[in-house]
Amino acid sequence: MRKKLLAFFLILVSLNINAQNKKDLSGFYKDSSGAVIKINNDNSFVIVGYATVYAGKWHLTDQYIELIPDIRKHTYEVYGRREPSLKGSKIMFMGFEENRNFLKTAPETWVSVFNESPNCFSFPYVKDFPEGFKTISLCNTEMFKQGIGEIAENNLNYNDFIIISNNRNRRIRPVTYRVLNNTLYDRYEDVPLRRTELNEEDREMFSTIENEAGNFSEAPEKLYANPAYNMDIPDMNEEQYTFDKKRNTYIDRLNKDRKPGDAYHDLRIVNEYTKIRINPSNATGNIEKGSLFYASCSEN
Repeated sequence: MRKKLLAFFLILVSLNINAQNKKDLSGFYKDSSGAVIKINNDNSFVIVGYATVYAGKWHLTDQYIELIPDIRKHTYEVYGRREPSLKGSKIMFMGFEENRNFLKTAPETWVSVFNESPNCFSFPYVKDFPEGFKTISLCNTEMFKQGIGEIAENNLNYNDFIIISNNRNRRIRPVTYRVLNNTLYDRYEDVPLRRTELNEEDREMFSTIENEAGNFSEAPEKLYANPAYNMDIPDMNEEQYTFDKKRNTYIDRLNKDRKPGDAYHDLRIVNEYTKIRINPSNATGNIEKGSLFYASCSEN
């Protein structure tokens, strides 16, 4: 009997020690760059900084916490829809400002999306083509050197596309902080990250990111955008939006007669784009001179 009581006592002591040693790192932090980091108890995190939003999982090793971002599986995402009024095809390119990216719609010819070292961008970048595409192939400079690319097969005869480059997301690296007394410190400098409290609006923003993110490594199956490519679309509820089969688009029946302030914020018409499966491919052939778009601050 004494042995059982002693064993039970030792278990209680062990549990108490573990509870005392368990680090509660949850909360909001602000680093030296101004980025806000939210650490959750379920080992997830979200970072929101200048032109940066990403999420992932964290884990503790000794005196360090490592934040490992969710990285998109593919370098590119291709979305498409059928536009009945369009005779040829069109593509809107998003996120192609970084790195040099190439497009191939013909058997052996690649064309650069932007000129070398582009700057002074003006959203959106939409290219019209006189023909339709059976396939869309994509790669960047490093992929082309290795002879690898990605391909989307247009089996549903779409003619209106949105292509998103994940180059920036795939370059995000894990971040490590030192942990001391339930406080995060810069790994190389003895500078603590400041715990911060957010206002209700910012908290709601983080909640929205977490709810919509799911797994950041998987792109959403659908995209919604108005004709000016504003993708900040509210919930597509049936009470407000009705599907126009002839035009293959959604119409805001509650505000259809409202005069818009400008085309970008006019949400009376919303198009639905469906993700097209991406497969690996070979990047072979020639690269044409020039580019689809020329973006430069120089007048020349």
